[in-house]
Amino acid sequence: MAGLIMILQIGALVLLSLVVGSMFGIWRGYEVAAYRPETFIEVHQGAVRGLNTLLPALAALALALCLVLGGWLGKSRASLPFMFARCC
Repeated sequence: MAGLIMILQIGALVLLSLVVGSMFGIWRGYEVAAYRPETFIEVHQGAVRGLNTLLPALAALALALCLVLGGWLGKSRASLPFMFARCC
């Protein structure tokens, strides 16, 4: 059981890291000074459109893993705030 929980924790951490890294890469990945404003907006919107279905799917899967882990690990009422914090 402990091995399964560890695998789920690692999976949730990897998925959340991919989502946050992708968001940061889109946000800070393009040099604003290298493009004209119209070109920068087109390139940025193209990157966002390209990940339009993948990032929400990864985030939903990570959230589901966190909820499953919270259900297994948070059996008492005292741990509910921590379970909420893990999911957010």
